[in-house]
Amino acid sequence: SIVGYGTVEIITDEKGKREGLDILMKQHGAGDDVDMNYLLKDIKPMSILKVTITEMTGKESGNWKKVM
Repeated sequence: SIVGYGTVEIITDEKGKREGLDILMKQHGAGDDVDMNYLLKDIKPMSILKVTITEMTGKESGNWKKVM
């Protein structure tokens, strides 16, 4: 399990929303050759949240030593 702490910022400007969507799309497989030209009518109603992690802790499962 993981526990994290940080801050959340609501991104409201068009440029920031586009940058956030680009990060998500690339993280989930969109290559540099993919045209990520989002329509303003699609971006405008979106809520984009930027989470900045300041602290994160977790514990190791005892099962990992048996698997490896």
